Amino acid sequence: MSIDTVTGKMKELAGRSEETAGTILEDARLRARGLAHQVEGKVQGAVGTAADSIDDVADIVQSLVRRHPVGALVAVGAAAYLLGRVAGAIRRRR
Repeated sequence: MSIDTVTGKMKELAGRSEETAGTILEDARLRARGLAHQVEGKVQGAVGTAADSIDDVADIVQSLVRRHPVGALVAVGAAAYLLGRVAGAIRRRR
């Protein structure tokens, strides 16, 4: 779990507390600030989750490349070729 995920959860919890306090105290500004902190926490948590997922994919790719270096080289070459063909087709249409 990344630091962004943890920090996001903490901000979300703090935002809920602020929102509750704003509701109890009938303070619209405090309630709105709490809602904003909740959204900020959710976004930061999502960024952390995405970063964790990217790290997992990178680990899988690294493992595959180590086990099958020739296959990985062929796959990268094929992807580069296809990308070049697509880019060339886009340029010709302009």
